[in-house]
Amino acid sequence: MVVGIIWGCTQISFIFSPIGVFFSTIFVPILLAGILFYMLNPVVNLMIKVPLGKRHISRTWAVTLVFLLLIGVIVLLATVFIPKLLNQIVNLANTVPGAVNDGQQILDKILKEMNSQQMLKSIDLSQLTKKFTTNITDYANSFFNGLTSGIGGIISAAANAVIIAVTVPVVLFYMLKDGNRLAPNIKRILPARHREQTMELLAAMNRTISKYISGQMIECLFVGTFTAIGYLIIGLPYALLLGVIAGICNIIPYLGPYIGIAPALMVSFSHGGG
Repeated sequence: MVVGIIWGCTQISFIFSPIGVFFSTIFVPILLAGILFYMLNPVVNLMIKVPLGKRHISRTWAVTLVFLLLIGVIVLLATVFIPKLLNQIVNLANTVPGAVNDGQQILDKILKEMNSQQMLKSIDLSQLTKKFTTNITDYANSFFNGLTSGIGGIISAAANAVIIAVTVPVVLFYMLKDGNRLAPNIKRILPARHREQTMELLAAMNRTISKYISGQMIECLFVGTFTAIGYLIIGLPYALLLGVIAGICNIIPYLGPYIGIAPALMVSFSHGGG
């Protein structure tokens, strides 16, 4: 019966395709809005508690002020931070071919020295190196050819980015404004027998998720900022870009810090070699 149901669903997949497209379209905006909600909701709750004479700021006004603050931060990043970051990305991309060439020369030198050893004379390492370089070149050419031919994919990605940019602020605003009403509404539809236990579980889950997301964002911001400052102090090129990479990679458990420092080591090696 299960196999028959699965087979029947595959025959009418055209019915489920729009549903899948709908959920795949709204999944990313809701996910991003949820992350921003857990980051900004403590600020909204704090602003509500601040007294203004005999009154307090309403939740709607607190959300509006937080949105204005968020827009100001985005504008500041777009005018100051992002242009510098893009400039460093372009400069790094221009230096990559030279770094790859230097690395290839060093590898060729090492392999020639290894090939001079008695135990490796029977292995033609230069041929292996040539084949390896050829394969890398072929892969790079195929990648860039696919990139240039995928205009449709670029347009689709741009459309998705526009949808996300329009949808996320709307969803986030109503999450911040009416998020406190979600728990009472859920409580009303639960069976009375399990109502209190379920609400305690949901509240514990909410606190855990909130603390985890807020902690991760604060940690990534701290690591990225002070890593970039440290690289600036020691005079390492592309300090801002490397700091951003270190902050983003810090999200990955255990291996994140090692992945984040790898580009800095490569840039340091290339700069020192140059």
